[in-house]
Amino acid sequence: MIGRRAPLSARTRLTLWYVGLVATTLIGLGSLGFWLVRQELYDNADDLLRSKAAAVTTEIEIEDGRLVFDNADDDHNDADEDASLMVGLDTVRIWDANRQPIFHHPPIESVPDLAPRVLDAVFADREQFERIHANDTSYRLFVQPIHHRGEIVGAVAVGRTESEINALLDRLRVFGLVGLVVALAAAWAGGTFLAARALRPVDRITRAAEQIGAEDLALRLEHQGVDDELGRLTSAFNGMIDRLERAFQRQQRFTADASHELRTPLAVIRSLAEVALTSPRDEAYDTKTYASICEESERLTGLVESLLTLARADEGHLPMLVGVDLDEVAMDAAARIVERARRQHVTLSIVPSDGSEVRGDSSLLTQLVLNLLDNALRHTPAGGKITLSVEPTGDGVTLAVADTGSGIAAEHLPRLFERFYRVDQARSRSVGGFGLGLAICEWVAKVHAGRLTVESEVGAGTTFRLWLPRSSPGTRPEAPETARRERVVA
Repeated sequence: MIGRRAPLSARTRLTLWYVGLVATTLIGLGSLGFWLVRQELYDNADDLLRSKAAAVTTEIEIEDGRLVFDNADDDHNDADEDASLMVGLDTVRIWDANRQPIFHHPPIESVPDLAPRVLDAVFADREQFERIHANDTSYRLFVQPIHHRGEIVGAVAVGRTESEINALLDRLRVFGLVGLVVALAAAWAGGTFLAARALRPVDRITRAAEQIGAEDLALRLEHQGVDDELGRLTSAFNGMIDRLERAFQRQQRFTADASHELRTPLAVIRSLAEVALTSPRDEAYDTKTYASICEESERLTGLVESLLTLARADEGHLPMLVGVDLDEVAMDAAARIVERARRQHVTLSIVPSDGSEVRGDSSLLTQLVLNLLDNALRHTPAGGKITLSVEPTGDGVTLAVADTGSGIAAEHLPRLFERFYRVDQARSRSVGGFGLGLAICEWVAKVHAGRLTVESEVGAGTTFRLWLPRSSPGTRPEAPETARRERVVA
C-alpha cells in the first residue's frame, strides 16, 4: 500500500505559487512579444515586396500589344538582373494577359510555379500574398495585376526567402526559453527567500504558542507595533489568550468555591450522623439531629440545583420562549415567599401592570424573581419593606424588586453578579446564601435578551431592575397610572 504523500509546507506552497505566477506572466508577455515581433517582421517584408513590385511594374512596357520587360532578352529567360531593382528580391515573375510567363528569375525549375487559383484571383484584380516551398526553402511572394488603360494586361510576382525572418525568430525563441529558465530559477530563489521572510513572524508566533499551556497563560506574543495582517493576528492571539486565562481563572475559582461550599454541608451532615450513631438513644435528641440533617440536605440540594443551572448556562442551553404574562410570574413568585416574609415581619407588596406579556420561559423567570425576592428578604430587617413592581417601558417591560435593607457599598456593585461572590457585611452562610443566585439571575436575563441592573445606597436599600423586550412591541398600550395600584400581600 502506497502511503499518502506528506503535504507541502506553507513556505513551499507560497514559493510554488510565486514561481507559477512569474512563469505565467513571463510566458504570456513573451508570447505576446514574440507575436508582435513576428507580425512586425512580416509587415516590413510585405511592405518591401509591395514597393519592389511597384518598381518592377514601372519597368514593364507594352509594345505592339505585348508586355516587354527591359531586363529580359528575346527568350524572356536570360535577362541581366538590374542591381538596384533586384536588391532584396530572390524571385521575380511576370505573366502576360494570356497567363504566359514572359520573365522568370530564377529559372522556373528552381522555384515552383504558382497555383492556378492564385493567378485566377490576381486576374480578378485581387492582390495576393502567397507562400511556396522549394528545396527546403520557404518563399514569401506578393502577386499583383498589371493595369493598362483600365484593363488587366498581366501580372507580376516578387518574392524573397523567409530564412532571415525564420532565423531571427528562432534566435528569439532560444533567447526566450533561456531567459525563462533563468527567470524561473531566480523566481524560485527569490520566492523561497521572501516566503521565509514573510513567514518568520508566523514561526515566532508558533514557537510562542507552543510554550503557552494551561499552566502558564501569562505569556503573550510580542507585538511589533505594525498594523498589518500579522500585527492583527498577534493582537487577536493575545486577546484569545486573555480570554482563556480569564476563563481558566473563573473555572479554577468556581471549582474551588464549589468544593468549599459542598464541603461545609457535607461535613455538618457527617458530624451529625456520627454523633447520632455514637450517642445514647434519645428520641428528642434524635429528632433534633434528623431535623438538622434534613436542613443541611436541603441547603445542599439547593446548591447542587444552582450548580446544575449554571452548568446549563455554560453549555449554552437556550430555553423554549413563549408568550408569558410577567404579572402572573411576579404573583407566582410572591405567593411562594409570602409566608417567609410574614415570619420575618417584612412587608411585601406588589404593583402589577395590567398585563405585560414577554417572550420567555415561565419557570426560569419565576426562579429569577424568587432569587431577587430571596436576596431582598435576607437583607431586609424586621419592619422593612419589599416592593415588587411590573411596568411597561417603551418597547419593553421592567420588573423591579426594591427593598429597604442595609444596602450595598459601591465598590461591590461591579462584582455583584459573579459566582460565589458575597458582600461580607450583607451576605454570609448564616443566612443561607451561596453567592450563586444573582449569577443565575444574570444568565436568565441574557437568554431572554434582557438586562439586569442594580442600584444601591448604603443604609437606604437596594433595587434590582430586570428589563425584557415585549412579546409584540407596540401592540399593547401602557396602562394608565391610576390602574397600577400597590397590593400588600404580606
